[in-house]
Amino acid sequence: MNWVEFVWTIMAGASLALGLIHLVVWCKARSRPAHLAFFVLAASVAAFSAFEIAAMRAQTPADYATVARWIHVPVAVIVLSMIGFVHFYFDAGRPWLAYAAASFRLLALLLNFLVHGVSINL
Repeated sequence: MNWVEFVWTIMAGASLALGLIHLVVWCKARSRPAHLAFFVLAASVAAFSAFEIAAMRAQTPADYATVARWIHVPVAVIVLSMIGFVHFYFDAGRPWLAYAAASFRLLALLLNFLVHGVSINL
């Protein structure tokens, strides 16, 4: 394991630790969904870092292409949970704007798996 993978693993662990704290808070007070959104965000960041490590370890272009296609799933969950966190924690913004941002991210995720190439980025 090189230093980059070590740092990525530490980042994933720190993210999960912070997320688990918010999950415990949400379990104690279910009326505060912002904590659940933060947990989902932190878990998605940890999953994203695992996909990045997998991309760094890819041996062939086909392996990298598979990881590049599937990395969009945690990215979509990150975006959606950030939208949910901002909505529930700050209780600010326009609902239509949140729905539009979530819709465009979900559309991008759908297109990622429907395009003829490897992904929407490659």
